[in-house]
Amino acid sequence: GTFTSTQNVEKLTPSKVFLPDDETIPSVPYLLNIPKPPAQNLPTPKFDPSKAEMLSKDPTYSNTVQTTGNKPTQPAASKDGYRLGAGDSIYIKIWSGDHLESEMSGEYMLLNNGAIELPIVGRLLIGGLNEKAATEYLSQALNNYIINPIVHINIQGYNSQKAHVLGAVNSPGPIVIDQPMTILTALSKASLNRTKRHDGAWAAQKVYLQRKNDDVLVFDLEALLQRGEGNVFLEHGDIIYVADGAYVYVNGKVEKPGGVPFRDGMTITDALSHAGGHTNTANLKEVYILRNGKRIRINVKKIFQAKAPDVSLKEGDRLFVEESMW
Repeated sequence: GTFTSTQNVEKLTPSKVFLPDDETIPSVPYLLNIPKPPAQNLPTPKFDPSKAEMLSKDPTYSNTVQTTGNKPTQPAASKDGYRLGAGDSIYIKIWSGDHLESEMSGEYMLLNNGAIELPIVGRLLIGGLNEKAATEYLSQALNNYIINPIVHINIQGYNSQKAHVLGAVNSPGPIVIDQPMTILTALSKASLNRTKRHDGAWAAQKVYLQRKNDDVLVFDLEALLQRGEGNVFLEHGDIIYVADGAYVYVNGKVEKPGGVPFRDGMTITDALSHAGGHTNTANLKEVYILRNGKRIRINVKKIFQAKAPDVSLKEGDRLFVEESMW
């Protein structure tokens, strides 16, 4: 098949737009000798938050693939160009030699099973094919009806190949993969929403990429943004989930109880400072870290007096400052 540019493509009248109801398309037994490409399967986008929780607790979780290197890995679908699927709109021009077959030429929308209904020829399944393969397939099918068919296909509407971006972004939802697209491009389109700590630095955040086979890839957001580590190419059905950020939680007799964005190397005194400091009724001898179901007692007064070293916190720690009895 050959191709033509999208320039100078004639506008169609409504009568030339073929959008048949899939339920009324008849079977076409005389086309059974034509190889049928695979129909498009569209998954229901749904990120499993439990996987993110399991990943944070167990880095060896079986469905997890930790990223290595900084070069994107491009899927086969992207190497071959955009793959047609349900909901895509294409413009087809068909010639028999120098004669334009106006009754067949026009705009078509792919149905849920990836098929179009071509006059005279009938149903043709082109879902899963790229533009070049679909052109060759239609040319092969038309050989039974037209002498020396010439087919031109232009994609008018990209609607089938989608990834979903969820979590800490300003515009969550589906993103159409109308060209090879990486995670960073998708995050840019969805307007990434980053979290800052009390000192103005960025909080540690994770990005989870769930594939159609349920594998989950985990990326450090800072490494992704600064060095491109894990900036893989997206595939149809991918789900990107941006975690709000890692936190420790400070409660009890502090000025601003609640979550504090975590960073590597954070200590108890750092966390107390982020929480606005302790109140006048705080008992600094009775400060506890709740970690993995254990209660760890810390004498913060000695730390302030430089009589004891500061204590490092871990992501998810809960810090509680008791009230003084005096």
